[in-house]
Amino acid sequence: MSFQIRSSSITYYRLFFIALFIATGIIGLGVALLENFMVIEVFTTVSEADKEALISVSTVMGIIGISLASLMIFLMQERRDTKVDRRKYAKSVDFSERRGYSDRRM
Repeated sequence: MSFQIRSSSITYYRLFFIALFIATGIIGLGVALLENFMVIEVFTTVSEADKEALISVSTVMGIIGISLASLMIFLMQERRDTKVDRRKYAKSVDFSERRGYSDRRM
């Protein structure tokens, strides 16, 4: 009985969370841009300090959401083995390396 790390159900959960973090980041940064640059009022508060706190929290939430989504995409990509392929070097191969690690003389 083996446990597969790259099963399809785990991939769907990863994609769901990537989409969730991207949506959170876009919404957070969008609200901050609407409030600051387009002067469209999204938050209606009594004091200006509360409004600025909500805008700053929205901006931080957007930055963290986009960065977490990009980190998850980076970690989800397939990685090859760290062992360097011998064919990438212009090094000549000795006779013992051609035969492999099994010695038939023993």
